[in-house]
Amino acid sequence: MMLPWKRKEVWVGNSMREWNRRRGILEQNGIRYDDKIKDRMKCDFQGRINGMARMMENPAYSSMYYLYVSKQDFDRARFILEHAARE
Repeated sequence: MMLPWKRKEVWVGNSMREWNRRRGILEQNGIRYDDKIKDRMKCDFQGRINGMARMMENPAYSSMYYLYVSKQDFDRARFILEHAARE
């Protein structure tokens, strides 16, 4: 795991399929990465679902997926991911 101040966010989205695809691309190119998933449908301490969920949010898009790479690899990773996205 990289230290937060030594990494940079290279991608964020709400598609698990795209997140997995991009993780694979980074692995194939030997780029180390960290990832994180944030669930926006979490309940609060009293069991209520947060405001976003109460507004009838689509559960398929309730998670946000993040990819981080080291600051040294950021430009290379961004270039590779942009090229892969066009294919």
